[in-house]
Amino acid sequence: MIFLVATGSGIYHPGVSAQPPIRPILGRARESARFGGWVAELIAGRGRAVLVEGEPGIGKTALVRAAAAAAAEGGAQVFWGAGDELGQQLPLLPLTYGLRVRETPADPRRAAIAGLLRGELTVDLPAAAAERLLALVDELCAAQPTVLVVDDLQWADGATIALWRRLADSSVRQLPLLLVGMMRPVPRRDSLIALRDGVDPADRIRLTRLPDVAVAELVAELAGGTPSAGLLELAANAAGNPLYVTELVDALGRSEVLEVTSSGVAEVTGEAGSRSLSEVIADRLRFLSAPVREMLRAAALLGVDFSVSDLTIVSGRTITELIPVLEEARSAGVVVEAGDNMAFRHPLIRTSLYEQMPAAVRAAWHQSAARALIDSGAPVDRVARQMLPSVGSSGVVSSTEPVDDWVLRWLIDAAPLLIGHSPKAAVDLLRRAVAGATDEAGTVAGVPGAHDLLACRLAEA
Repeated sequence: MIFLVATGSGIYHPGVSAQPPIRPILGRARESARFGGWVAELIAGRGRAVLVEGEPGIGKTALVRAAAAAAAEGGAQVFWGAGDELGQQLPLLPLTYGLRVRETPADPRRAAIAGLLRGELTVDLPAAAAERLLALVDELCAAQPTVLVVDDLQWADGATIALWRRLADSSVRQLPLLLVGMMRPVPRRDSLIALRDGVDPADRIRLTRLPDVAVAELVAELAGGTPSAGLLELAANAAGNPLYVTELVDALGRSEVLEVTSSGVAEVTGEAGSRSLSEVIADRLRFLSAPVREMLRAAALLGVDFSVSDLTIVSGRTITELIPVLEEARSAGVVVEAGDNMAFRHPLIRTSLYEQMPAAVRAAWHQSAARALIDSGAPVDRVARQMLPSVGSSGVVSSTEPVDDWVLRWLIDAAPLLIGHSPKAAVDLLRRAVAGATDEAGTVAGVPGAHDLLACRLAEA
């Protein structure tokens, strides 16, 4: 997960409606102005729920970050969490990470929520944690105006979406809370459709392609000169997506086929202009050494952002071995620092690396990563994220294929906590385990009666 916390240095004065300046976003003047009004309302003590939609790379994050920075300058505190495709079955992770539940153990309220999620109490964990998160948001808003952002809602779990809706339906009307959700057009789950329909159309922003004039300005800024007709034609393949445009120009520069003439015109030389945009973006990774590409493929298993400690476990390398390859990847602009973690500079790089691996290889590598995390004593949610693609309901592994004993042993031990934490993930993993544990004597993984125990756990889930 990605989280950002910023606290403005200004003092909050209810009723003051001065609008903090928002850094202008190229081609997004109208949208920036709308956010400027919402930020001014927040500083004056009035809340609102806002939804920003658009394809990957279209500028959602840049727009919201500019608004969040203006809010922080005006005296608000900003909390930022994000959904994750691999973690969408694990409840409330975007909000617990975004609100720093796991990062602030000295705070009694946060510590209590973290204890719930660790299974210290036998209760409906997601429901109990959601109530305490609501109380935490109330407490934060009582201290100063608050911006709470949940990025990539399309990957958020059901509990996170439900809690976002509760905040949008009630809390923003009573608290100085600017609640911002960002999501892609797909996938279109029913819960996301309901969430979208629950937000006033006046509070929804749908980002589309940049105007051609804005694309030309962006290319000129990135290339360092007035773009030639050929360069603009190549940039047109990006369909007005600013991230694609940025990657295109950056890759051309790294390939040394982008030149600025003495008259200040930026033009493409050689045969690079005939390559498709996807080829140009993929070509970026060829500049990296083989050890860096191998390390990045391992990191791609962990998600868009990842901890260095988890990467050492999954890759089988020591921190001393990883430091130089991570530094090379950072210097190349492929990964960046994200708080205490590292992250791919944008999700397209991670997706490209992940999808380059054949499905069977990905499944096997996820399983290997899960085993390494188990051996290291990692929490069940981090193990489950790796287990789900390899033995879950994705269809990568045949339902008649036996499940390894170490997987069954882990599930026998972890099932109670996993069921309380994420019943859906538990169902997927236990169903696959029961189907693959068919010892007629009932002794599975060296545990007598294990098959029946797993079946009981599945029924419980």
